[in-house]
Amino acid sequence: MAHLIRPPAEPAVAAANSRLNFQRCIRTLEFAVGDLLINFWHEPLRQRAGILVQKMSEGCKACGVQESSGLLRSLQALLSLSAEDTRGIQRSVAERLLELIGLLKEQVRRSPPERPVGSA
Repeated sequence: MAHLIRPPAEPAVAAANSRLNFQRCIRTLEFAVGDLLINFWHEPLRQRAGILVQKMSEGCKACGVQESSGLLRSLQALLSLSAEDTRGIQRSVAERLLELIGLLKEQVRRSPPERPVGSA
């Protein structure tokens, strides 16, 4: 899958299961957002997290994980804020980012497993 985003330690072989791929994408995004929050709104980290969300949004269309697209748009909007924009609301922004990632994880947990090709 072209949209697979993975931590550097994981092999480049994409799994056949798009749900598993999406879980890996969420985990990678979670690490990127964690780094961003530790070094609050450090520009290269903010850009990296924004790029990951953009790639995940494109992957949602390819994978059919469309129910997550609204959450990803919300993440994109928050990550597009500059450091100046977040002045005075850093805690709220951080809490909302973590909440949205939690909601993405919950959606994947609740989604039905994929059926094998050819099964009825």
